[in-house]
Amino acid sequence: MHINHATQTIFLHNPKTAGISVCTWLIEHHGYVERPGDRNAEVPGLNGIIWMHSWVVDPEYQTWLKWCVVREPFARWESYWHFIGRSGWVPDGLDFAEFTRRHRDWLPKQVHYLRACDAVITFENLHAGLAT
Repeated sequence: MHINHATQTIFLHNPKTAGISVCTWLIEHHGYVERPGDRNAEVPGLNGIIWMHSWVVDPEYQTWLKWCVVREPFARWESYWHFIGRSGWVPDGLDFAEFTRRHRDWLPKQVHYLRACDAVITFENLHAGLAT
């Protein structure tokens, strides 16, 4: 989660939607900063979701505009599978189909971000969306 005090906006980092690249761009060019605190600490009540990927906003930022990027679900899951594979985290050498059957809950559902946000940009139209 990244915040901009000047514009009172919050970027909610939905995993596997170019979030790290967007965060870097926002910090370098638009005055965003990372939410204070440990980005890798688990958010209470969100079953292992870390603050970096949280859709829960601190009370002092509730009125700020919240936005995120979403991605076509299969492409997002496939990207996650490749990320997990490159990282060496695929349990028991599972193939894509079996990994999908067993671990669909490993990636947060995008509906959480959609419900939490006031504005949404699609990954497939990222460049145009960020230009607005």
